[in-house]
Amino acid sequence: MAESAAVASGDLATAAQYNNLRNDVLSTTLGHVHDGTNGRAYEDAKDIFVGTGLDAGLRWSTGDASNHSLVLFLGDSNQALHITDKGAVATDWNVGADTHPTLYIHSNTTPATDYLRLGDHDGTTAYIDVVGGTTLALEIAGTTAVQLTATNFQPNADDGVALGVSGTAFADVFLASGAVINFNAGDITITHEANKLSFAGASTGYFFDDDIDLGSAGHLLNIGGTGTSLTAQQLNISKSNSGGTNEAHVKNTSNTGGSNADLRAEVGGTSAGDPTMTLVVSGGATFLVGVDNSASDIMVINRGGTIGTDDVIRVTDASPPVITYNTTHPTGTFDYVCPTCGHHSDTPFLCHGQPAEWRDDVMDFRAMVLREPGAVEYMEKIGVMERSYDNDGRPELFTTLGADWMFVGAMAYQNRQRMDQQHEEHEVRFCTMEDRVEAVEEALEIVREQVVALGATPEA
Repeated sequence: MAESAAVASGDLATAAQYNNLRNDVLSTTLGHVHDGTNGRAYEDAKDIFVGTGLDAGLRWSTGDASNHSLVLFLGDSNQALHITDKGAVATDWNVGADTHPTLYIHSNTTPATDYLRLGDHDGTTAYIDVVGGTTLALEIAGTTAVQLTATNFQPNADDGVALGVSGTAFADVFLASGAVINFNAGDITITHEANKLSFAGASTGYFFDDDIDLGSAGHLLNIGGTGTSLTAQQLNISKSNSGGTNEAHVKNTSNTGGSNADLRAEVGGTSAGDPTMTLVVSGGATFLVGVDNSASDIMVINRGGTIGTDDVIRVTDASPPVITYNTTHPTGTFDYVCPTCGHHSDTPFLCHGQPAEWRDDVMDFRAMVLREPGAVEYMEKIGVMERSYDNDGRPELFTTLGADWMFVGAMAYQNRQRMDQQHEEHEVRFCTMEDRVEAVEEALEIVREQVVALGATPEA
């Protein structure tokens, strides 16, 4: 029997006809079926159709001659492919017709409403849609690595996976207005507002290992702004810098009128503490400049770092201001001075195994003013002046506040003693008429001597 021969109803097939038909059906060259041993098979580029209108089919395609492949083709009316439990094969999926091939993988629990939808590639966008569920989980080796929900993209566990890796990092990260970067469940947060970033947390402080560049003029570094609540607010510039200088600059580079620079320390009001600036040598001296808020707002230069104790200079908040300085340290008078160490007193004393010398303060002051040899050295020895050298090796001379006016006072007292002594001598000398006549004659003799010295002849 030929492959195309028709068989009428009621015809009987002979054995030869039957064998001929069997050979046709089992032929390996006609593209139908294979022998019963190796199962059913179709040749290259042969289609298996399903559906009354040949709606979909399967082909081992040779369209790519170098790489043959299996192709599942779908009908134009609805290009959907559903994978489901056999018990749900006849379900009305209640989805619209797909224009582009789309795969539906259904849940065995509620297959009609819960499924994974893949594909629907329109030439621009393709879709992965968890329909009826909340989470898309990506697993590696059977363990969930990351999860995607309607609100979050997250690792499956805390500190789970990194976002990018060294050498294959992401190009950029774009965050919306109001975004928050949250470290360790709120330990530190960085929150965005319009034109503003707010840092919170970090109870031990924020540390930078390089410069903080604020950019162009007019930008501000605001420490402790609105919303910050700390028991102590501190901008700490601390770094070992051998041979260098750690600096804080406030500089206005404009050279126009009204362009100022201001370094300000301000407290909240008259009941608050004191605005100060403290200068410290670690393990050494401490000096402070500030305003004593509790003492009529006097401006103070202080030794030791505690306003009101060991103040050096005080300036009142008055117009014009009144300046006072600390003269509490003992100085004594300068009548008797030890020539070895400069110790001085108003009464004789022994020092370094010898009696102190009586000094004429008026003549010592005169010698200092005239820079006579040894005069400045003497003033330094008694603590009235101080000599040093500047960084370029040039000599400098400073006057010690307090000791200077004590010396002037001692000099004035000695001068008053001289005047009193001269007054007493005059009272004794001119107490009689004879004394007065004798004094007049002595004066006339002095005048005559001066006239002769000028080359004139005095009259008798």
